[in-house]
Amino acid sequence: MTLAGPFLEALTTGSILFVDELEARLHPRLTRAVVSQFNSYTNDRDSQLIFASHDAGLLDSKRIRRDQAWFIEKDDFGASRLYSLADFRVRKDAKFEKEYLFGQFGGVPRIRNFQDIPSMPLNNARPWAAPYTHLFSIDKSPLLASDRDE
Repeated sequence: MTLAGPFLEALTTGSILFVDELEARLHPRLTRAVVSQFNSYTNDRDSQLIFASHDAGLLDSKRIRRDQAWFIEKDDFGASRLYSLADFRVRKDAKFEKEYLFGQFGGVPRIRNFQDIPSMPLNNARPWAAPYTHLFSIDKSPLLASDRDE
């Protein structure tokens, strides 16, 4: 595991680690364990993990807080918009992953008819699916009183 060194260094030095597509080279259980470790009380140096992922399974209210999950969505003109899960009113016991996959939070691809792809103009690189991703900022910082669910 190539990321073991950077993970351990971040946790022991209290630094910030940036990882693109965290799930790309890790088993899903290992990915969840790493995220949990940075969010744990054992992270006594306040290390932070910031990563991009397409793994909706990481949207687990037992693993992350709403202020730690961010979405990036491109519009029809290619402009990106970044917004937080905390921008949405959701119940404390909400199933973030399920609601995300049903489109409640946006950030999901708009898949069009694949038969039409050969006839689409070439000046639009991927017109059949708007790119999407999730961005997470994981640390063990407590929520501010204004960030708590009601």
